[in-house]
Amino acid sequence: MALNIPSPSPLSKLTDMLSPSRTTKQATPHALLARLAAWRRTRQAEAALSSLSDRDLADIGLTRQTIHTAVRSARSFR
Repeated sequence: MALNIPSPSPLSKLTDMLSPSRTTKQATPHALLARLAAWRRTRQAEAALSSLSDRDLADIGLTRQTIHTAVRSARSFR
């Protein structure tokens, strides 16, 4: 029997991030700006890969369907 655990919505993630119950370090303006910068870099990387041709994507082992996953997983290696 599989459990169906709903994933949090983007709005609830933002609400959690800004809630006073978070530690002071995580709720600082610097931390919020760092998260915004990371999100922007991710979106820029996805846009850059999306602008490549299908042949160029195949050369680096990607398809249009795997761009999002590849960028997100590459982010975890930093």
